[in-house]
Amino acid sequence: MNQELVRKTDLALSGLTSHGLLTVEQQDAFFRKLIAQPTLVGLARTVFMKNPTMEINKVGFASRILVPGPASHSAIAASLRVGPDLTQVTLTSVAARAVIWLPYDVLEDNIERDNFSDTVMDLAAERVSLDTEELVLLGDTSIVGSDAFLGMANGVLTQTTTNVVNAGGKALCKEVLRDAALALPDQYVRNRANYRFLVSHANEIMYRDSLADRQTVVGDNIIQGLGQVMGFGTPVVPVALMPSTTALFCDPKNIIVGFHRNVLVETDKDIELQSHKIVISLRVAVALEEEDSMVKITNLAV
Repeated sequence: MNQELVRKTDLALSGLTSHGLLTVEQQDAFFRKLIAQPTLVGLARTVFMKNPTMEINKVGFASRILVPGPASHSAIAASLRVGPDLTQVTLTSVAARAVIWLPYDVLEDNIERDNFSDTVMDLAAERVSLDTEELVLLGDTSIVGSDAFLGMANGVLTQTTTNVVNAGGKALCKEVLRDAALALPDQYVRNRANYRFLVSHANEIMYRDSLADRQTVVGDNIIQGLGQVMGFGTPVVPVALMPSTTALFCDPKNIIVGFHRNVLVETDKDIELQSHKIVISLRVAVALEEEDSMVKITNLAV
């Protein structure tokens, strides 16, 4: 590794940030690439938080508001009057960190083409997206002693507790999907067009296999291609890091992922390991807008 290459690497890294903070343009580019990754984060509703904590207002009616009309010139009894549900969803961010090692020899071609900063941003967005998805999906504060990262916050699977369907050790099949669809509360059925079955890659393959066994056009199409598979009119979508024993039936936009916009980027190098190090620090939050609109499937066959 020649000294000119090392010098160019140092210059590129020093030009990446201003006093450790991404510029507004760099922040926008970073978050666009992060959210564009093919993960749950890309399906969920993402918000940018100006502060570590953010309140999102909800307005709605949880139950019937119509009553029989009163006699002429009479007011509805006070006991029958209703008001909207004005609750709030609280996003509380936690500090997370991604560490990326970039060996000199991997970066040589990128530096010679003067696109090193783009390479760094792409690599960082890919790594942070995967780490964020893991926390958003699998976070559980009860395991902080065994996994400090996942123990920082409760993720989607931990927060979903109201509607749970036990698959009883079955593989993902039409009966399991049917039971999950039936577990959806009536007030959310009208939104089923927005719903998805979020499953592991292994379960998506097993479900495909069950459809391919059919001696029909559907079975032929499944064998011949990788088109979208459906379950009772709802797309079955594989999600990175979803446990094989678990799945979700939900509107992905009901999952709120918040990012604090102040991203800290620090760089260093290890001359013995011939590698540069980039440490990215940010704050992330996860919440469910309507927890009872989620259905969790458990105890699927691995």
